[in-house]
Amino acid sequence: FESWAVAAKTGKLVGVASIWGEWGQPYRVRLRVLPTWTGKAERPLLLKTMERLRQLTSNRIYIDHPDDNPVMNDLLRTAQFRPRRTLTHMKFTL
Repeated sequence: FESWAVAAKTGKLVGVASIWGEWGQPYRVRLRVLPTWTGKAERPLLLKTMERLRQLTSNRIYIDHPDDNPVMNDLLRTAQFRPRRTLTHMKFTL
């Protein structure tokens, strides 16, 4: 498990990325950014994460992120990721 964070000049945490690896499983990547920092913190976090993933032995990577995030979608496409499936959350009122 490895994590990286981005902080504002004030020292406030504005984004975090992490890699979780288990033997025989794809690496799981999570990247979260405060809504007020959308478009500013994703790129440095993803670049650091990708740099580290290149050093690891497996090329299987699983990234969970909202599908309606155009900034992250563009960054992932640029990094040559492609969507494999989409999860839809639904609510049913009884």
